[in-house]
Amino acid sequence: MLIYVSIGNGINTATAPVWQCETAPVKWRGKLVILEMATNVGGYCLVNWINYGMASSTGSIQWRLPLALQYIFIVYLFISTPWLPESPRWLIAHGKEEKAVQILADLENMEIDDPYVLAQHHEILAGVQYEREHAIRWRDLARGKTEKGTKTIRRLILGIASQAMQQFGKLHSGLTIRDEY
Repeated sequence: MLIYVSIGNGINTATAPVWQCETAPVKWRGKLVILEMATNVGGYCLVNWINYGMASSTGSIQWRLPLALQYIFIVYLFISTPWLPESPRWLIAHGKEEKAVQILADLENMEIDDPYVLAQHHEILAGVQYEREHAIRWRDLARGKTEKGTKTIRRLILGIASQAMQQFGKLHSGLTIRDEY
């Protein structure tokens, strides 16, 4: 179960801020990213308190209640997600430029042919083309064959190790709490 929480939390913290920055107005971007991270940390704290509260329980309530509480948020996400707009950058990267321009216009409450919307479209298009031209293959990334001095493998190992140590620390502290009861 711990591995699924780690993967889900990693995906959330890697994708949600990027999507928010692509779809939110400029004046709200920083605030929304901070709010998302604060909500993430708050949820993590809530989960730990629930686990602490359930540590002294016996029987199936010990695992059923924490599992059932997750469904509150799952149902909310399931209901609200279909109304969220696609990322214009993702749409452009996948050849759906007309839909991307429409979403850019909708996000800014402007017409499709507005100069601001067209400028945003061209900026995203240039960014996607730059990324394609300078893309690094996963195989080269894993072997450390990137631009000199980037130390990609070292950074990757540091990121993985810090997350693993956090999870092992949580696992160890969970065993310590249960051993005391």
